Amino acid sequence: KYGFRSFDKETRLLLKKEALFLSSTQIKLEFLFISLVEFLKRKKIEVPTYHAISEMITEALIDYEKGLSVLIENNITDKQKELLEELLEFDDEKQIEEQRHLKNKRHKLTWLKKSHESTQPYKIKENILDLEYLQSLFFHLEPLVKSLNLSPEVIKYYAYIVMTSQVFQISRRNEKSYLFLIAFIIHKFLYSSGSSYRYSTTIS
Repeated sequence: KYGFRSFDKETRLLLKKEALFLSSTQIKLEFLFISLVEFLKRKKIEVPTYHAISEMITEALIDYEKGLSVLIENNITDKQKELLEELLEFDDEKQIEEQRHLKNKRHKLTWLKKSHESTQPYKIKENILDLEYLQSLFFHLEPLVKSLNLSPEVIKYYAYIVMTSQVFQISRRNEKSYLFLIAFIIHKFLYSSGSSYRYSTTIS
């Protein structure tokens, strides 16, 4: 089209940079695709095929996640690793206290996924204890959280993976699993404490 630059090696690098930036704010594929098309139009660059843009989005998401893994690897402490890995262990004490009738043990992470809406004193106490535990985890992880600079949408995305996965699916002790667990802790703590996603201003 008249006045539009062709989609070549130079403009591809420009689009890839934009895709990587957008990946740090939003992981929904539809949003990323539409945003990149609008970016190309604003810059008066020829819009390539659907496949080309989709491929670039996939590459950007992979690169973004790799970048987060590197940040975790470089910044996580042994204590933080220990706290995250404890979530993947069985909680024998709580198992005995609350689930005597169940034969299968549950992991700490499984307990934290639950939320009691009952007004029974025992359940209220359980919620308070869970919130205190989440608060402790959150503040121990705060320096690492700052270094990751996760957007609210990215937090929700990774937290949802934890909420919908079995523990064994995220039980590998590596940076990717740590990322998922960190996002879950942020999401669950702020949601449980009624803080929404104002964390960006409260921990900056």
